[in-house]
Amino acid sequence: MTDARTEPIEADPLESTLPAAPLSPDTAMELWRWLRAQRTAHSWGLAIGPAEVRAVMRPLCEETRARGGRVEQLIVLLKELWTLLPAESGSGQPADVPAPGWRASEREVLHVVVRLCIDEFYSPVPFVDERPRPRA
Repeated sequence: MTDARTEPIEADPLESTLPAAPLSPDTAMELWRWLRAQRTAHSWGLAIGPAEVRAVMRPLCEETRARGGRVEQLIVLLKELWTLLPAESGSGQPADVPAPGWRASEREVLHVVVRLCIDEFYSPVPFVDERPRPRA
């Protein structure tokens, strides 16, 4: 009979089958900050701009592909980061008392981000940001 304390510890057999994280920790933190800014802007009644979303999603999709990830992993990360965002109170409501319709409206913002992320991930050509640039 062998003593369980002296048996060698084997690596988790599932560890090698788990997919790599779609983004580096630093990139994921930057994405969280960007999502927070989008939700804050939304709470103040500002529309989310598809051109900006695409410009942000393109390098995230490229990094995910470079790390061997799939779009599904990136979507899961987006949704997880969204749930970690602190409550916003830009509408004048207390943070814990959302304005009527806020939850549905907030979900719509996330839906737009996810939809454009999928579009960018499978886009055959890189997105070109055609927004006007201020002159220096």
